[in-house]
Amino acid sequence: MVFVYNEKNKVVGHSITDFTGENQTRTSITGYYDTLNNTFSFNELSNISSNLDVPDSTFCYVSAQKLKIKNTNNNKIISGEF
Repeated sequence: MVFVYNEKNKVVGHSITDFTGENQTRTSITGYYDTLNNTFSFNELSNISSNLDVPDSTFCYVSAQKLKIKNTNNNKIISGEF
């Protein structure tokens, strides 16, 4: 995922499926970063681009609430139920 958040902690960005593969798809996301609890919630909204030649209606979009964010070796790891 690539995203930014503003002063109200609203998140906008995109997710990438099959990052280096032939089925790579980029999907727009919106969400919220809870700085007090260090959690992240988001919804995928629609495809930005895809290497697949199928209708967008065949995709399922991920939604996740209150994912925990952990710092490990200078990386941020998001974990929880999707």
